[in-house]
Amino acid sequence: MELSNYTASHIGSVMQGALETEVDTSVTLWLESEPGASPVVVNYLVDGAPTGTELTVVLVERGLTSHPTGGENAGKDLTHENVARVFTTIEGDLSSGQIQLEVAPEVLLENCSIIGFVQNSTTLQYFGATAVDAI
Repeated sequence: MELSNYTASHIGSVMQGALETEVDTSVTLWLESEPGASPVVVNYLVDGAPTGTELTVVLVERGLTSHPTGGENAGKDLTHENVARVFTTIEGDLSSGQIQLEVAPEVLLENCSIIGFVQNSTTLQYFGATAVDAI
């Protein structure tokens, strides 16, 4: 069915059903690296991930600003929150492991968090998520 064929009530019903579904998947992240070090070494532990899921880990930065000189936002000061700076996906055995996130020098780790979530790679359904500060 094409997206245009969905009604607002159908979409609302699907979303409500997803919110009411009990999930038995837990995601835990913790840092192994020294504060401010790059790469950022992240340990992960996933319990109860269904078959066909993957763990996505994203390092996001808060408090960014930009000052466009053209377009509809020309001359405005824009602020940006949770800008994805590093993004990686782990497939296969998600039970536990360690990843290294290479962070560009201009990223201020004191303004960053690391978000991890388990998602079905086909249906895109979420099963568990967590976040930790990067420092």
